[in-house]
Amino acid sequence: MKAERFACGERRVCQKKGGVPPVRESFSPQEIRYLKLLRKQYRTIQEASAEAHLRAVLRLPKGTEHFFRIHGEHAAFLHILHNASGVIKRKINDLYGDILSSHERDMLSTLIYYPDEKLALLKKQGIVNAEWYRLTIYRLLEVCRMLGEIHPQKACATRCSEGWAR
Repeated sequence: MKAERFACGERRVCQKKGGVPPVRESFSPQEIRYLKLLRKQYRTIQEASAEAHLRAVLRLPKGTEHFFRIHGEHAAFLHILHNASGVIKRKINDLYGDILSSHERDMLSTLIYYPDEKLALLKKQGIVNAEWYRLTIYRLLEVCRMLGEIHPQKACATRCSEGWAR
């Protein structure tokens, strides 16, 4: 094992096989102050790294758990599944809150929850035309993009069958 002096003045022992961790040659005065503060709080780079990782994980969105009885309440249960426990509506409000009216946001949400039923109703009401399709598909793609930032493709691909993950 070989002792290594880091740019911030700290000595560490490198336990990698014949390897020395990559070290930058120079740091700004602000970075040096930051590294010294970290050194006071954490004994090793691994400790600091583990703490940073833990804080990042704790800031991730939490999953939603539901505890309820479903005896005879299959419609309510299916609605919770369709609307992703309200996540879809919140994301649509985040994305289009200042752009679309409440009614338009509700229509888009319902189209996502129940596409067949909502599309049939809108066709019956005479709302659906080429311009409606163009605008709605654009809005749906924006919602997908937003959700894609939350759930990266790699994470989704591991949960999808071969034909769906592209």
